[in-house]
Amino acid sequence: MKNIYLLLGLFYSTISIAQYNFNDDFESYNTGDYLGVASPAWTTWSGTTGGNEDVVITEANANSGTKSTYYSSTSEPGGPQDVVLPFGSLFTEGEFSFEASFFVNNGTGAYFNLQAEEEIGQTWAVDCNMDADGTLRLSTGGGATTFLQTTYPSGEWFDLKIEVNITLNIWTLSVNNQVIGSFANTENAIASLDIFPLQGHQFYVDDIIVSHTPYDPTGLDAYL
Repeated sequence: MKNIYLLLGLFYSTISIAQYNFNDDFESYNTGDYLGVASPAWTTWSGTTGGNEDVVITEANANSGTKSTYYSSTSEPGGPQDVVLPFGSLFTEGEFSFEASFFVNNGTGAYFNLQAEEEIGQTWAVDCNMDADGTLRLSTGGGATTFLQTTYPSGEWFDLKIEVNITLNIWTLSVNNQVIGSFANTENAIASLDIFPLQGHQFYVDDIIVSHTPYDPTGLDAYL
């Protein structure tokens, strides 16, 4: 009987499991390009690219290669830059990972969020605030509840990674490959990335890597 389960497991494990993989180091674009115009993957909060909401490719600072993106705002509460990377579907199970390199100018700050619905502006899965004093916070949309708090190095490049087992609702934050901690999220779904500089923010973003592997109930382990 176990051999039958083994054969079934081998058969079902050959079924195609759709994965999402995306990375962007911005090296393929021309300096001065609007990101949302140069890349079909990127857009803005309003969907209008090539204007004030969009971000421009720069060679002023980079983590790898020579190019990155730069965000700044003097407006209240922020913007007008508001750049969005849709992931193509709503992830409600499986394993998700977001990784990027940030350079936050001294005494300023940075901000991004992950949206929890395909229609942006409905539900925030998590806010990531990097404050001017070097505090980094992961919280609910609007900051009502802080899930994790740590520090980040300003004035230098550092790596930030959020790994999520959506099936088990385990969200894990790492900074420079050091695990800070994990939490259960009240909004356990992910659909897009939104990068939005708040008033006073000045920061660069480079080397974005996003992946999602669906949960596979037909895998070999399920039949042993």
